[in-house]
Amino acid sequence: MTEFLLRLYWGIERVVAPGLQYSQNSYEEALRGLITPSTVWLDLGCGHQVLPEWRFNAERELVSLASYVAGIDVDSTSLAKHRTIRSIWVGDAQSLPFPDNSFTLITANMVVEHLVDPYRAFAEIRRVLAPGGLFLFHTPNLNGYITMVNKYFPNGIKKFAAKVLDGRNSEDVYPTYYRCNTEEAIIETADAIGLGVKRILHIPTTATLARILPMAAVELLWIRATMIESLARYRTNILGLLIKSC
Repeated sequence: MTEFLLRLYWGIERVVAPGLQYSQNSYEEALRGLITPSTVWLDLGCGHQVLPEWRFNAERELVSLASYVAGIDVDSTSLAKHRTIRSIWVGDAQSLPFPDNSFTLITANMVVEHLVDPYRAFAEIRRVLAPGGLFLFHTPNLNGYITMVNKYFPNGIKKFAAKVLDGRNSEDVYPTYYRCNTEEAIIETADAIGLGVKRILHIPTTATLARILPMAAVELLWIRATMIESLARYRTNILGLLIKSC
């Protein structure tokens, strides 16, 4: 039944919001453009996968392209199940267990919203990045309608909603703080700790209510509106790229 409803949703999406792309696809495209055979890569908050569940082959390919890949997460149970990264560490982004200048690329896919102290975490990221190293992250936009609502929900409701709307298990839902989830906050934090901003993109994504078709159609109308450049700051997600210039 769910598969049938999703097929109906995709048909509606193509009509209402042509050209709309899932934000995880946008993140994957950005990541693919940064990895080379010389890349030394750290994935922050890697959990048990780098990309969505159905992108296993693409994830395995990306990991194999880099010279070295490490993953770090506070959840040891999730880490133990990681499907592609073999060098895994239990730890916090605010106190990374790596020497200075260790990585040429650091990534964070849906992690920044969970940071209790973004200044400290970004400072650690800068410390372990090599000169010229890049920090790529994908995170919800605090000005997006979903995050505006979501930030007021208790964690129990978020876990239930994640299961119903995204099919995610409750153990994969963690507390969120949204302390560095606007363009202004990202720039301020980056400036404060000495990271340069290469780009910050506001990107839309597929409807959160895709499994609830009447509501999904209404949501798609708003998503279509935010695809106009003048409303870009209200798109649901942010894709950022920072650099350690020296």
